[in-house]
Formats: sequence, structure tokens, C-alpha cells
Amino acid sequence: MIGFTSLRFSARYAFIAFACVLVVSAARAGGPPQQAMAVEAPRRCEFSLTLDTGWREDDLEWTIAGDSHGHHPNILSDLEWKDVEIVPVALMAEVKLRDGWRVEIGGEYGWMTDGRNRDSDYDSSDRRDEFSRSYADTRGHTIDAEFALGHDLRPVARVITFTPWLGLDYHQQHLNDRNGLQVIDKEFGDLGPFQGLDSVYQAEWFGVMAGLDASVRLSDSTRLKLAARYEHFTYEAEADWNLRSDLSGFSHRANGDGWRLCAGLEWDIAPRWTLELRGEWSLFQTHAGVDHTDFSDGTTDETRLNEVEWGSVAVRAGVTYRL
Repeated sequence: MIGFTSLRFSARYAFIAFACVLVVSAARAGGPPQQAMAVEAPRRCEFSLTLDTGWREDDLEWTIAGDSHGHHPNILSDLEWKDVEIVPVALMAEVKLRDGWRVEIGGEYGWMTDGRNRDSDYDSSDRRDEFSRSYADTRGHTIDAEFALGHDLRPVARVITFTPWLGLDYHQQHLNDRNGLQVIDKEFGDLGPFQGLDSVYQAEWFGVMAGLDASVRLSDSTRLKLAARYEHFTYEAEADWNLRSDLSGFSHRANGDGWRLCAGLEWDIAPRWTLELRGEWSLFQTHAGVDHTDFSDGTTDETRLNEVEWGSVAVRAGVTYRL
């Protein structure tokens, strides 16, 4: 699959490593990690705003089969958007309530500044007898949103704060392909650049989230932040291939799940201000779903959507102001 496929095998090990870091950090803090108690209630509710930006790179790939049973061939079309570079800007509001409860709501918009699409079609199973391949430049945007409810716990040593979370997440990639280049065309032999390409594929992931954060106090003003999120989602996508006059459009539907991991450092740079630097990694995959095509003559067809895979890495910097 995509460039992040090599990380799929290690996803569970990354989560195990994350848990090990928590255990080791708790041990060094002088208290067993399993002994936790509710954090003392704050004297009043606290409200904070966080603004961050950085660099993000996404890969997205999907394949469909020749029929609804996944055969003839098992991979008919394979589309991949690779090395899609994104400049994200995010704003998050958090309310820390009494008794350690937290409510977060955040949103992010990202501008795609670079990326490449590959579109391949095959006559035989297992990606054999490729009869068409084209490339295109990709631009577009991303949208991400989250609403979550958490509760602070911490070990007796009061050095590590654990926060479990439950919430709802939404992710969107709006991919716009232009500047097409045909490199394989066994049917017509028409190779080279082609004009007028303005195709759109819009992917949406919506679902529930369960997660765990850990904040390790390194000093009075510095903290190590670790986070893991598991998401179970519904995937839907709409496409418009503007150069295909025989198509009115097509859509995808599937279910799946994925992980997001994060590690960073926080510094209190002023009484109400905190600076954060962090790295993020995520991998989402769908199960088999449905590819529904609407043709210009009014007829429709459905085939098997084999899988959609989305991987992302990011480096970000943010600043938080506490009211």
C-alpha cells in the first residue's frame, strides 16, 4: 500500500512502547503507575486557548476490485496520493472543571502546498497487466475537528498525570488533481501531458475516539507530554473525474479504525503562557466497503472497495494562554 504501510506492522508495538514509557516514568517518579487517585479539584474552573501550526505530510491510497465479490481482477484501480505536504493551523479551547474533568473542542484547517497523485488500472489480479497509468499534481485542503471529555488521574507521587478521554472526531481531505501526465496507455497509446484535468476526491472520516494522555513533570515549568488515541470511524468519499464524460461521479463507503500517537514537551514561559513542541503520527485503515458509480446515461454500478489507507506525520509548535 502507501508509504506508511511499513508502519502498519509496528502500530501495536508503538502503543506498547508508549505504555512502557509511562511505566518507566512512573517508576522513576517513585510511585507505582497502577496506584492512581482523582486529582484534587481546582479552586475554580480554568479556561485556555491553544493556537498551533507546523508541518504535516499525508499519504492516502485506495483500491477497488472488478466486481462486488472482490474478483475479476482483485485490484482493478489503484489510486495513491503521496507526499502531500500540508501547512495546518489549529485552534483548541479547553475548560478544566472541578473534580478534574476536562472538556476540549478544537478545529484545524490545512493548506496542501505540494503532492502527487498516481492512478493505475490493471487487467489481471495482483496488480498485473497494468494498462493505464497517469500522474497529476495535487493541491487542496484538510479539515479536522474534535470534541472530547476527559478526567485527570495521577499517581501518588503526583509527578505523572494520566487523563483518559472519550470523544468524537472528524477528518476531511479535499484532494484536487491537475496537470495530468499519461505514462501508460495500452488501449489508445495517447501518452504525455493532457490538458483540462481538474478532478476532485473528497474523503471524510467521522467516528468515536478513546484515548489516554500522560503528563510527566520534569521540572516546575517543564513537562513531557505523551498521548494515544484510538478511533473507530465511518468513511465516506465523493469523487468528480471531470475528464470522464461517461461518469456523473462515484462514491465510497466503509468502516474502519486507526491510531494517533503524539509526544512533545511543554514549557511555562510566563505565568499564563505555555509553549509546546510535539511530533505526531497516525495511521487509519478501512475494512472492505462499497464503490458506487453513477454513469451519465443514468445507470449505476457497485463494486468492492478493497481498502482505504491514510497515514500522516507532523511536527508542530503551539502556544497556550490560560484565562
